[in-house]
Amino acid sequence: TPITDFDTLLVEVASHKPGDQVRLTVLRGGQRQQVTVTLGERPSQ
Repeated sequence: TPITDFDTLLVEVASHKPGDQVRLTVLRGGQRQQVTVTLGERPSQ
């Protein structure tokens, strides 16, 4: 799912649980890079 704003990112992340690994494609310096991240718990506010 292409993510172009912060709200869409929050919805995507909320569909996973802490500890899940998520593979992302990011655009950095005009080049696409794939990274895998492990989600943590979102701090309470």
